[in-house]
Amino acid sequence: MAHGDGKQYDTRVFTFEGIKEILFLAPKSKTARKFREWTRSILNAYFKGELVKAKEMAKATITRRELSTAISESPHFEKNYHVIFADMLVALVTNGKYKSVRGMRKALGRPNAKLKQMLDSPEELQLLQTYESSITNLLDLGFDRQQIKMFLTTKKAETTTETA
Repeated sequence: MAHGDGKQYDTRVFTFEGIKEILFLAPKSKTARKFREWTRSILNAYFKGELVKAKEMAKATITRRELSTAISESPHFEKNYHVIFADMLVALVTNGKYKSVRGMRKALGRPNAKLKQMLDSPEELQLLQTYESSITNLLDLGFDRQQIKMFLTTKKAETTTETA
């Protein structure tokens, strides 16, 4: 290959797959050890169901920020509302299987996981985003926590009976 200085040099070019193979085979390389650790963590997360499509995760993150802002700006805001709404979302998205984020973390053995990381499917993540958007809109309309809970649980019951 020609270099910028105009001289010719013998150069070896590796594909991405080749680089990964070298890193797996290089036992004393610090970079290889880090790569193997990272790979194991990704595989473990995958088999625990902690990986969801990046696009869905990004959508949920954006919605979460909007919900946090809406809660903080609500005229009915109280200190523990973020936790109360997170627990409400857990109960709604899991159909009552879990009552709180803390309980879900404990049951799944994921003490530091965020709610969206504990959901099993893109459909559950979409449902979470839908509920977060609904709560944000209801807060913007001036609803308090009890009114939002009643509205969402009534709506969920109506939707369930319609599909049954």
